[in-house]
Amino acid sequence: MAFGSRASPRSIAPTEQAASWEAPRAARVKPDGTGPALIGGSLTVSGSLSFLRENGRRILTLALALFALGIIALMVLPVRYAATALVVLDPRELRVTTEQDVLPGIGQDAAALQSQIEIAKSDGFLRPLIEQLKIADDEDISGGYTDMTRLLERFRNRLEITRRGLTYVIAMSFTSNRPERAAYYANAIAEAFVASQGRVRTEATDEAADWLKDRLKTLNERLRASEDAVAAFRLEHKILNAGKDSTTQQLRVTDLNQQVSAARLRTEEAKARYEQVQRDLKANVEGPVKQDLLSMLRAQRSALNDQIAQKKAVYGDRHPDLAISYSQLADINRQIEIERKKNIDTAKSEYEAQLEQQNALEKQLKAVETKMLVDGQALVKLQELQRDADANRNIYEQFLSRFKTTNEQRQLQASQTKIASIAIPPLRSTRPPLALLLAALAI
Repeated sequence: MAFGSRASPRSIAPTEQAASWEAPRAARVKPDGTGPALIGGSLTVSGSLSFLRENGRRILTLALALFALGIIALMVLPVRYAATALVVLDPRELRVTTEQDVLPGIGQDAAALQSQIEIAKSDGFLRPLIEQLKIADDEDISGGYTDMTRLLERFRNRLEITRRGLTYVIAMSFTSNRPERAAYYANAIAEAFVASQGRVRTEATDEAADWLKDRLKTLNERLRASEDAVAAFRLEHKILNAGKDSTTQQLRVTDLNQQVSAARLRTEEAKARYEQVQRDLKANVEGPVKQDLLSMLRAQRSALNDQIAQKKAVYGDRHPDLAISYSQLADINRQIEIERKKNIDTAKSEYEAQLEQQNALEKQLKAVETKMLVDGQALVKLQELQRDADANRNIYEQFLSRFKTTNEQRQLQASQTKIASIAIPPLRSTRPPLALLLAALAI
């Protein structure tokens, strides 16, 4: 009789008591005193022994049958071996040059590492690997199937890719009936994963270099067109470049300004000399003399005056020699006056020449400045074309420098992903120890 079952009002028969391991309890009277209430059972040693005596044969037979089925299952089910290859995603990057790589590193966060694991599990990664390894020919994995969908499913069921704790190490485990094949497939997956990571960076660099090459062609054509436009405009308006930010007209104006300033200075000096000679002539004084003839005449006059003074002291004022000396003195004075007038004429001529040269230079400067004002609009347009050409040249040089750097980096690409430990054929299967299995089956 089961626990908690309701008993009939009649007493329990002796045969019924013997067939159960439950011993009867005394019936309890209902609260209203009308009769017996619920009867419960309790587990006793005698009841248990009685139950085992009657059902022991069946229990033993069933246990032996289950144990035999377990042994048969252990013998029939294939033994699986799991081999593991370790791959490390080193967050440190090898820096050979100071230039930035086309494709940055993987990153150091957990999301980046998990992304790489999911890529390794994806169909896009496993499909070409299955074709390369010819999984369809391996009966252990393919099970006779040749459909790629089935092969992917069965291959992925044997594959386990996990991250080792909080490290940058990824474990790639593969399970097979043969330990050598398990290690072979695990290493093949790890090598393919490392190669794919390096290939991604190399392909990104190649694509960037090809794009830069095509872009350089367009930029070169644009630069050539802008430079041709500048040259054509200069030729049309006869604007010649004479240096940085200067034209021949600007240099001409600068040169003429300097010449006009020098001419004005020379004119003022010539005018000052001319006025000084005029003042000296009117005041009958000796001015600064530069002519040799006038200096000589003045020296002769001074010597002759000394002789006259000596003759006066010796011979007196009426001596005939004094008359000759006075005549010579008058002749010298006349020659000096003639020379002084010549000096005035020379100073005047020099002043007029300097003034005429100054006027000519000023007139020439004014003409050039007028022409510059007329060509100012053309110069503004030329500067606009020149700025456009300079901007195109700057962009072209930047792209050219980046293209050369990227082209050189094709040979310097290093993947952050490396095989840390290759898989070796396992010595023990994935099945628990035989003694533990037998003990479990016995229990």
